Amino acid sequence: AVGAGKSVFCRALVQTLVGDPELVVPSPTYTFVQDYTTAGGVPLSHYDLYRLEGLEDDKRRLIGLPEAFAKGVTVIEWPEYLGEAAPASHLEVRLRHANDGGREGRNAMVFASGSRWEAVVASLKALLSGAQ
Repeated sequence: AVGAGKSVFCRALVQTLVGDPELVVPSPTYTFVQDYTTAGGVPLSHYDLYRLEGLEDDKRRLIGLPEAFAKGVTVIEWPEYLGEAAPASHLEVRLRHANDGGREGRNAMVFASGSRWEAVVASLKALLSGAQ
């Protein structure tokens, strides 16, 4: 949903992975993609697919999604517009508005597709359950 915090989450994730909390991370709404390099030297591509709604799958390939998936980390806002370009194995974070006792906040739900990501989510759940 619009205003759920996708851009803020992605900005913080990119800053963390790059290792620079002061890094300016513009929204790729109009450029479709912004490229970075993680602190470990891995290519990182940040996509915003909002403007791709209704676009044919062959046109989606023109923005370099298959190459981004193959070369490193890919962070995608509005992944529901991936169509057939969605990788079989991926980690998905869904954000939604939450109203908790009059305070506005967000809920994050994490979903895994593929055994690699299922292991990551299981580790995350174990870590979070121990922190409560």
